[in-house]
Amino acid sequence: MAKGRVLVTGAGGLIGRTLCERLHAAGRPILATDVAPPDGQVPWPWKVADLLDVHRIHALMAEDIDCVFHGGGISGPMLARDNPASIARINIDGTLNVLEAARLHGIRRTVYCSSLVVYWPAAGAGETLTEASPFQVNDMYAASKVCGEWLARTYTENGWTDTLSFRIGWVYGPRRRTDCIVHTMISDALAGRTTLLPHAPHFGRQFIHVEDVVDAVVTALDIEAPPARVYNLGGPRIDYMRLHAAVKAAIPAARMEVQEGGPPPVDGAIPPMDTAAAERDLGWTPRTVLEEAVKSYAEHLRSNRY
Repeated sequence: MAKGRVLVTGAGGLIGRTLCERLHAAGRPILATDVAPPDGQVPWPWKVADLLDVHRIHALMAEDIDCVFHGGGISGPMLARDNPASIARINIDGTLNVLEAARLHGIRRTVYCSSLVVYWPAAGAGETLTEASPFQVNDMYAASKVCGEWLARTYTENGWTDTLSFRIGWVYGPRRRTDCIVHTMISDALAGRTTLLPHAPHFGRQFIHVEDVVDAVVTALDIEAPPARVYNLGGPRIDYMRLHAAVKAAIPAARMEVQEGGPPPVDGAIPPMDTAAAERDLGWTPRTVLEEAVKSYAEHLRSNRY
């Protein structure tokens, strides 16, 4: 691992916080930033900053920063649905502020946190999505991620600053605060509740553990001249039956029922993402075993809300 200081935006989020922990444990200097102070004490520098405060972003970049992980902003399609203009401002203008500050301050690389939502709703449910698959966008969050990717690509192609983007699947793991069926199943089981599924038990998603995402980010911060500038990151498709079995193995009292007539999943038509490019170019493959991760997650949730 290189030694240059890393600026982590969105440091209070699931991926940002986990990345800070990984880098700090490896002895790499970091500067964490988010729109709010950290939840509890952290052993690394943290500065509160709004992505739309361009002067604040420039001040952060001036603090001997080598590279940036940009995970800040509205972090999921389930958030701020009733305020699409806010999503656009924070995710698009905020990303532009980060990239422009990186250009002006000579930042070596910026790693951008995109999402599999750029493929929603994907046509042809039997296909596999590669990085060359067309965008299929039907909400503002997805549109903002597409814009962020193209801004990053434009800055790279013009030689303004080097960037790399990840389209990330359904991330789970300790400290995720937004809606997540993995968290719901474990929390319900610990509380003695039955998990009510809004979809059929064979429905599944391409879940990915946060530690696997961080593996890719750590590599991306320092790898020299990757042949591509955007990569899919996702684990194997896991249906709710297997997920429930993993939860039940960790918490034998776990129960689930299917709600009849529930709404179809918003992402039900998304085919699996192909991650061969990340494996080929970055040497990355997801290493987390679901059953082990669920057991560890359950232990964490016994004493933490998230």
